[in-house]
Amino acid sequence: GLWQNGAQIESCLSPCSFTVDGGQTYQVTVDNYAGEMFSHWSDNAGTVDAWGGSRTVSVPATSTTISLTAVFSP
Repeated sequence: GLWQNGAQIESCLSPCSFTVDGGQTYQVTVDNYAGEMFSHWSDNAGTVDAWGGSRTVSVPATSTTISLTAVFSP
C-alpha cells in the first residue's frame, strides 16, 4: 500500500505502480499473503515487521521512476 502522513492513499495486488507527487515523502508497505511471508527489500533497506514490511521513499521534485522490489519466502 501507499501511505502519506499516516493515511493510506492507495493499495493494490502485486505487481503495483503508483503515481505520486514530486517533492513528497511516502511510506510503501507490503503485507504477508497466504503462505508467502515478506523476507526483505531487494536492497535491504526499510523495515521487516510481523505483518510484512515498510519503507519510506522521498520522491525527487523532477519526474522520475522509482522501482522497489519486495522479496517473499514461502
